Amino acid sequence: MSGTYTQKPLPPLDLKSMPKPTPKQISAAIIAANDKRKESTFPMKLMSILKPDSGYAGIIGWRNDGKSFYITKPQDLCDIVLPRVLGKHIKYMSFLRRLDRWGFKCEHIGSLWGTKLDVFSHPEFQRGLDCSAMVPVGEKERTKPIKRRKKSLKRKKAPPPKVYEGPKEPPLAMQQQEQEI
Repeated sequence: MSGTYTQKPLPPLDLKSMPKPTPKQISAAIIAANDKRKESTFPMKLMSILKPDSGYAGIIGWRNDGKSFYITKPQDLCDIVLPRVLGKHIKYMSFLRRLDRWGFKCEHIGSLWGTKLDVFSHPEFQRGLDCSAMVPVGEKERTKPIKRRKKSLKRKKAPPPKVYEGPKEPPLAMQQQEQEI
C-alpha cells in the first residue's frame, strides 16, 4: 500500500445546534472540580511524601509517635522530593512558610547523626489519618469576603504648620509693673 495519507477536513462546528448544559450538569461539574482541587491540597501531597513506600525515608519521615514528622536533609528535600511531588523547585524557606500557613508547628531538635533535625506537628496531620479536611490558617474564621477600604479620590490637605508666636498675654510680673506705672 503506497501513497500518502490525507486527513479529511472536519465539518464546521455548529455551536447553535449543541445542547446547553442543564443547571444540574453545571453544578455537578463544579462539585467535581472542587473535589479534584481537594485531592491535591498541600497536606495530601505531604502525606504522599511521608508514605513508607515513597522512598524518601532518609530525607523526611514520621517520628515513632506518628504525630509529627522530621526533615533530616532539607537540601535533598528541595532538590529531589519537592520538584517530583509539587512539580516545581521550592526553596526550603518557602516550604517552611507553606507549612506555617497550614498551621504546622516547628520544633528544632539538636542533631541526629551530625545533622540538624526539624520536627513539624499538626493536630489534624497524623500518620494514618485523613488530612483532606485540613484548611489553611485563617480560612476557618473567614466566612465573609474581606472588605477592603475604599480609597478616596480626594486627598485631605494637611493643615499648615503652627508657628509659635510667643505668649498671647504678658507674664503676670510684667502686668504688675505696668499697673504701678
